[in-house]
Amino acid sequence: MKFIYTGKQIDSSGAFNEQLEKHLHEISKKYGLEPIEAQCNLYRVGHGNHHFRLDCSLHVSRGMYVRCSGESADAYATLVDFAKRLDAKLRRQKKRLDAHNRRRNIHAQTKEPLIAPSYVLPAEEAEDTPDDEACPPVIAEVETDIPDLSVSEAVMRLDLSEEPALVFTNTGNGELNVLYRRSDGNIGWIDPQIMKKG
Repeated sequence: MKFIYTGKQIDSSGAFNEQLEKHLHEISKKYGLEPIEAQCNLYRVGHGNHHFRLDCSLHVSRGMYVRCSGESADAYATLVDFAKRLDAKLRRQKKRLDAHNRRRNIHAQTKEPLIAPSYVLPAEEAEDTPDDEACPPVIAEVETDIPDLSVSEAVMRLDLSEEPALVFTNTGNGELNVLYRRSDGNIGWIDPQIMKKG
């Protein structure tokens, strides 16, 4: 696993990084994960910067990320909080996945996932943008896998990644679907197939 450490307004020691790496290896092994990469950032938060926050993003497989964070008044206590939260998150998702797999027969997916272009556009800087601008410039263009998932698998993947949205091919009907996080904390689901039937 490749580790990328960054510190914002703080230098994390070699001992801290070793403990973080140890926790990530132990938890990954416990849940049968072999992460490709771990990006971790330790920084100060709160009024007067009296607390530490650790954010980590684990790239566990192609197109799948697990994101988790921890926070405390002490850097090592932050690491412990992060490890507990990551373990609880993976345990919860493993239980859901095991229950889901018991309810349905698992068939090997021979179909390749769809690959679609993905664009990053800059945020609008001002509201008085001239109307004659055709479109904003593209900052980045990459390819994104669109996986074949059931709705419950897609919800689990969205929960693990903590991303705002997920596009997937619904294995139940073969249609492209979208899950997204609503402002009220719930998850929204867009399924064009259901709309066609309605």
